[in-house]
Amino acid sequence: MHLALCLHAIFALSTLTPTGRPASHASPVAHTLRPGSAASIAILDELRAYYRDLHDRNWTSIVTHFYPAKVTARFAVPDDDRAWSALAPPPSEPHQAPDFHGYCAANATIAVVGHWARVRARRCTGELDEAWFYAMSGRWKIIHLVSGQPFAT
Repeated sequence: MHLALCLHAIFALSTLTPTGRPASHASPVAHTLRPGSAASIAILDELRAYYRDLHDRNWTSIVTHFYPAKVTARFAVPDDDRAWSALAPPPSEPHQAPDFHGYCAANATIAVVGHWARVRARRCTGELDEAWFYAMSGRWKIIHLVSGQPFAT
C-alpha cells in the first residue's frame, strides 16, 4: 500500500512544471513548414515519387506511397486545427516546366500538426491536389489523396 502511494505521489509531481503548476495538455504543435526544412523535403520527395509513379503508370509502386487505412484508422485527423484548416493553396501561376520525362516538382504548401501533414499541391498541369500525410517510424506517407480538377484560366 505504501509503495502504491509513493508511486502515485511521484506521478503527480512529475506532471508539474518548474513553476509548480500542472502541465497543460496542449494540442500537438501546429505550423506551416518552411521550404527546405527536413520534413518538407521528405514530404515533397514522397509526393514527387507518387506523381512519378502515377505518370509512369507504375501501379505496383504506387501503393508503396500510402499507409493502409487499417494502420492509421485509430489516429484522429487534426482537421479542427487552425493551421490545418487555414492552409492556402499554392499559387496558380506556372512555376516549372516538365523535364524530358514529363516530370516536374509540384508547387505545394504544407501544414504540419503533430505527426500529420496537410499538403495542397498544384501540378505543372494546373490541377490542385490535396494529400494528408502521416509520419510513422521516421517516414512520411500518404493517408488520403484527392486529385483536383484541372485549373481553369
